[in-house]
Parts: sequence; C-alpha cells; structure tokens
Amino acid sequence: AVAGTLLPIGLGCAFMTAVGFSVTTGIAAGTALSSTSIGMATKMMQTVGELNTPLGSLICVAAMVDDVLSLVILAVISNLGRASGGDGDTALKIAQPILVSAAVVAVGFVTFRFTPSLLAWLLKRLPPASHPDAVVCCLLALTMALVVAAGAAGSTFL
Repeated sequence: AVAGTLLPIGLGCAFMTAVGFSVTTGIAAGTALSSTSIGMATKMMQTVGELNTPLGSLICVAAMVDDVLSLVILAVISNLGRASGGDGDTALKIAQPILVSAAVVAVGFVTFRFTPSLLAWLLKRLPPASHPDAVVCCLLALTMALVVAAGAAGSTFL
C-alpha cells in the first residue's frame, strides 16, 4: 500500500518538475493519481472469484490503506497551501493532519472495542422491532460524529 502511494507521487513529482511546475504541484498531481478505487478492486476480485480469499482480502485492505494515505497526504498539501508563517507554522501544517489521522485510528480502536457493548445496552431498552433501525441510526450518528471531529481537528473530512 505504501509503494502504491509513494510510487505515483514520486513519478508525478518527477514529471511535473521536468515540465516546469513546482515540487508541491508535482506532489499534488502524484497524490491525485495514487488513490485507488476500492470499488474497482472489489469488483475485480469478485469477477475472478478471489474476493473471499486471503489474497482478495489483502488486496482490498491494501487499496483502502492506499486511499487513506492519499487522503492524509492531500490534507497535508491543502494545509501547506494555507501556511503563511515561518518554518514553525509550516511544520505544524505538515504534522497536524498526520497526527490527527493517527489519533483517529486510535479513537477508532477504542470505538471498535466499546461500541458493541454500548449498542447491546441500548438495545435492551428498546422494543425488539426497532433494533435494526436503532443500530443503523446509532452507527450512522457515530460515524458522522467521528468524521466531523476528524475534520474539525485538522485531518480530512473524507
């Protein structure tokens, strides 16, 4: 996944600087080309009958990691475009999306650990007929809250 992100960025940067653009423009172009389509990878694995195999799972996870890395790099580039101060400001603008994305992963692990217990507690208090709707609403609300928090903290809303 890392090679799938860094190789297009390196090639995009090399090409764009060779034709006269800045390194930042080259990194942005390479990052735009580095994200894969998880939908395309999933469909391809399904077509060849490999989706439910360890190889298919590995390829799909690598595509997702590649996409996440690309989004973090795009957030860094976006922040660099807004950086106006000296070296300290630039360093903060580079570090912020990376650190916030790492924090989002940590919060995700904690959320993964406690959400089933909280949902079970909630479902005990609701009529059984409303359980499917309650689960969907709770998970959607939790997802939206985490996305908004990640974006507000300085990572990407995507």
